[in-house]
Parts: sequence; C-alpha cells; structure tokens
Amino acid sequence: MTDIPFSKEYLHDLKELNKEHEEKRITDKEFSQRIDALREREVQSNESLGRLLLLQKLKEAEKEIENEAKKKSQQNKQELAAKNQVEQAEQDRQYRKQQQEKENEERKSQEKQIQRENERHNYRYEINNYIKDLENNAQKWQFRYTWLQIILLVFSAGTAAMASIDGVPRWIVSITGLLATIAGGLLTTFKIQDRIYASRKAVTEVKLECQKYDYHIEEYDSIDTEEEAFIKFSRSLNAIQGQEMLQEVELWNPKKGEKSTRDDTQRASLPQKVEYKENPDEPQDKEAELVKKDSNKEPPQP
Repeated sequence: MTDIPFSKEYLHDLKELNKEHEEKRITDKEFSQRIDALREREVQSNESLGRLLLLQKLKEAEKEIENEAKKKSQQNKQELAAKNQVEQAEQDRQYRKQQQEKENEERKSQEKQIQRENERHNYRYEINNYIKDLENNAQKWQFRYTWLQIILLVFSAGTAAMASIDGVPRWIVSITGLLATIAGGLLTTFKIQDRIYASRKAVTEVKLECQKYDYHIEEYDSIDTEEEAFIKFSRSLNAIQGQEMLQEVELWNPKKGEKSTRDDTQRASLPQKVEYKENPDEPQDKEAELVKKDSNKEPPQP
C-alpha cells in the first residue's frame, strides 16, 4: 500500500497533542475529543484522500478476488487433472483389457487353426493308411485267387485223369476231388475277383480325390477357403468308403440267383468225380461175374 499524504499542520498538532497527553496536561477524555476533532478536520481538508483510499481498497478487493479466482481455477485444474488422470488410467486399463482379450482371441483362433490343420494332416495320414490297407488287401486277395485257381485247375484235372484210370484207389480220387471242390467253393463263396475289383476301384477313386484336393483342381478350383475344400474332400472320401463297405456287405450276402450259380459252379468243377460215384460198385460186379463164370465151368477130364 502506498503512503498517504498528510498535511504538516495535522502532523504538528498531532505531535503537540500527544506531547500534552504524555505530560498529563490533558485528560484522556479531552485527548480523545481533541484527536477526534483533529482527525475530522484533516479528513475535511483532504476530501480526495477518501477516493484514493476507496480505489486502493477496490484494488485490494479486486486483487483478492483475482487471487481467489486464480486459486479456485488452479484447484479446478488440479481436480480436472486428477479426474483426467483417473479417466486416463481407466482408459489405459480398458485398453490393456481389450488388448489382452484381443490377444487371447487371436491366440485361441491360432490354436484352433493349428488344431484344424493338425486334424486335416491326421485325416490325410489316415487316408494314406487307408489306401495302403486297400492295396495290401487287393494284393492278398490276388495272391489267394491265383493259388486257389492253380489248386482248382490242378486237382480238377488230376481228379478227372485219375477217375479214368482203373488202378487208382477211390480214396485218392475222393481227396483230390474234395480239394478241387474246396478251392472252387472258396473262389465262388468269397467272390475273390469281385473283392479285388472293389479294392482296386476304391484305391483309384481315393487317389484321384486326393490328387484333386492336394492340387486344387476341377471342383476344388472354385473353392476359396481351405475349410470348405477339406469338408468337401472328407465328404467325398466318406462316400467312397461307404460305397466300399456296401459292396463288402453285398459280397457277403449274395442274392438267390447268385447262390444257385455258385452251387452249379461247384458241382460242375468235378464232372468225372460225379460220374465215378454214380457207379461205385461196377468194378466189384465185373469181378463177381468173372468168379461166377469160372465156378460154372466143368473141371477138365483127366
């Protein structure tokens, strides 16, 4: 606050009054009355001083209000900064949570993708094993078919040949005929030729479907995603496997016409054996007649 200009007369009278009061020349009451009068005179002589004091007080009030406003503004800024900090921390937490959830979803998606790829690879490996099993099965049936045909031809021809020879025992002819019958029965009962054809057909169809799937050709060329291609591939292979199983069931359950044909084939495999069995006692009858003729002859005269 700046110094207020007082008149010299006021200062002089004030000093004299205080001096008299100190010297006890006036009482306190008189001192109070005279100093009030002196102050009133000074105020009246300096009317501009009141305006100066009012301006000074207004400036002080404005300064105080300004400081209070600044303080409140600073406080609001601090509160706003704290609130923003809390909100920023919450946003950071939400962002980290979203990022964590996104990473978890991506990780789960990658795990599912890896799992699906492993399933596709395992299924492809199973199909390769299935192809090998079909090829091995076809080779086994081909091996059996070849040897059964050899046995059938050899023993059928042997039976027919031995049946035409008089000195061959019947039990040998029966055994060779039985072996030929068994071989023919196995060929017709198990339908080995049909099984070989079914196995090789299934192998060809499965290999063709695998090639189309591996190289994305023909109907797989227009498929965009690997999942759709795999679904179509698995459906096609399931259909082939189902058809192969159905043929297997049909081979084990022949129709009536097929049964009669099979029986006729078995009976026709040994024609000489049947003819030989129709007259099993013919050699014995011939021997009996010879013995009878010899006994009826008269003995020679001496």
